[in-house]
Amino acid sequence: QSKNLLFLQPFDTSQFPGYSNKVARPMDLATVRQRLNSGLYITLDAFWAEVDLCFANAIAYHTGRPQTKHVVKLAKEMMRLVKKEKDKRNKK
Repeated sequence: QSKNLLFLQPFDTSQFPGYSNKVARPMDLATVRQRLNSGLYITLDAFWAEVDLCFANAIAYHTGRPQTKHVVKLAKEMMRLVKKEKDKRNKK
């Protein structure tokens, strides 16, 4: 769980100039959970797409920024874990 801490809440764009220039649609895991609990995902693919978007946004913004390169590493690790979970569920 400690790997996902950066992705649990909406991203504070005021702390990161130019974020909206690189990220068209911010997403975080709290928003995903809220939408899931509200029944807003019509398909499982829609759910997984928004989970992936959390991490893709982090990669898009933080790539090439030495001071936050650790965020890219975490986001890639989270994407790997999500893919593993998706693959496991698809086998059921």
